[in-house]
Amino acid sequence: MVIKATITPSTSAAVLKLNEDGSLNVLTSSVECGQGAKTVLGQIAAHAMQIPVGRVSVSDPDTDVTPYDQQTSSSRTTYSMGGAITNAAADLKRQLLDHAAQNFEAAVGDLVIEDARVMVRGTPQLSLSYGEITRLSNQSNLFGRGAFSTRGGLDLQTGQGIGSVHWHQGAIGCEVEVDIETGKINVLRLSPSVFAGRVVNPCLCELQLEGCAIFGLGQALFEEMTYGDRGQLINANLSDYNIPSFADIPNEICASALEHAGSEDLHGIGETLLPPVMAAIGNAVYNAVGVRIHDLPLTAEKVLRELSRISITHRG
Repeated sequence: MVIKATITPSTSAAVLKLNEDGSLNVLTSSVECGQGAKTVLGQIAAHAMQIPVGRVSVSDPDTDVTPYDQQTSSSRTTYSMGGAITNAAADLKRQLLDHAAQNFEAAVGDLVIEDARVMVRGTPQLSLSYGEITRLSNQSNLFGRGAFSTRGGLDLQTGQGIGSVHWHQGAIGCEVEVDIETGKINVLRLSPSVFAGRVVNPCLCELQLEGCAIFGLGQALFEEMTYGDRGQLINANLSDYNIPSFADIPNEICASALEHAGSEDLHGIGETLLPPVMAAIGNAVYNAVGVRIHDLPLTAEKVLRELSRISITHRG
């Protein structure tokens, strides 16, 4: 099991640009590096604005035009930038209601937002689409701005304070077989699981957990930096640095995310399940053949050495 922190305090900001055709641009400085950030942030914006996700586009970072984001790390993007986008959506919807109220000559409290339209409560035929309201505003575009900040941090002198605004929990189980003649470890099954609060995109969530499991498998069994007598790195490229192949990956990776029903709270999952993978495999090897290896990677040579040591001890 693992409990992981996220950087605290931190700040993210976002801008939503509503266009005359009703489409939405999300301006953010969060970096898409393969984790699916743009997809998830687009979904959060679509959900907050009640528009189809196909009408939403998410920018790449450009420090000339996109607002501040502290960093893309620490499993914080969905939580922090997602919060900033939600706040920006609230600002944009207030503007839509104000402009619609002027056109309907109605009170803002008498209006409702539904399916990318603003309508008079109880009179659905009196409604305007987001695009129509944008055009009637004579501003070409409407901009919603929002920020999301967390508070806390530790006192460097006392070590006291708020270590993390969020604690990410996870656990992983595995099944291995060990060839006692060669020392080779074969991982048959990995079962990573995290608490996610609310899952925004189930497919991406599952892929993130599978990625953590496979990454951890590589660190547990294969990956090692080796140095020569003068401190020179010997295996400095991928032709010498050993990583898992598809043949090394278990046939079964059963990923799961625990959700809190009805919660809007988002928990980062990007790195949570990586640390316990190595410990789980090491414990499984111990349960299989009774050898406890304390340094990574768990190579066949180390397994054979420990098996030999146990055999000599028993004979003695």
